[in-house]
Amino acid sequence: MWQLRFSLTKTWLDQYLGENASAALFKNGGINLLSQKPISSTALIAVEQLVSCNVSAPLKRMFMHGQAMSILASELNPLWQNSIHHRSGFTEKDRAMAYAARTILIQEFRAPPSVAQLAKRVGTNPFKLKKLFHHYFENTPYGIVLNTRMYNAYRILEAGTCQIDVAAELVGYNHASNFSAAFSKYFGISPRHIAKRQTAASG
Repeated sequence: MWQLRFSLTKTWLDQYLGENASAALFKNGGINLLSQKPISSTALIAVEQLVSCNVSAPLKRMFMHGQAMSILASELNPLWQNSIHHRSGFTEKDRAMAYAARTILIQEFRAPPSVAQLAKRVGTNPFKLKKLFHHYFENTPYGIVLNTRMYNAYRILEAGTCQIDVAAELVGYNHASNFSAAFSKYFGISPRHIAKRQTAASG
């Protein structure tokens, strides 16, 4: 089991968020539990790449710094969203609705409901649902589905337990060619590259 710890000072965070914005995360001048939740899929991918870093020595520090920043940005994002929640005009009910809709998409990513179906299930309309996703997640319903599919596909291919066409089917793609194109665009490397890397490692 992995455990990552990041120690941040307000001065360091000021340079990215600004003094006023970062102040919300450093109330009372002490150590505060800001959030306790499972790591996001985006951050988990960065963690896995950080742990399995195979970049040559001169560039390794740069690579590790970049992955660490990706993890921090992904994990701080919900806290940032919460800090601006009261200025948004949305209610706690709206927030609960958005998170319920996202949960449905993550659980049903292989055959997700349409935006209209999803909106009806959580008790709103498609237009408002899209606004909620943009506000709380800076994403679209389709983007959430894509993130979930790609994260799961990466895990499957990295495990080396099945072929690319099988992995494509497992994450909801009917055609392996469409899956390969989406995977390559998302990660910047082809699924075949991941599969070959795992074959070489096991051999």
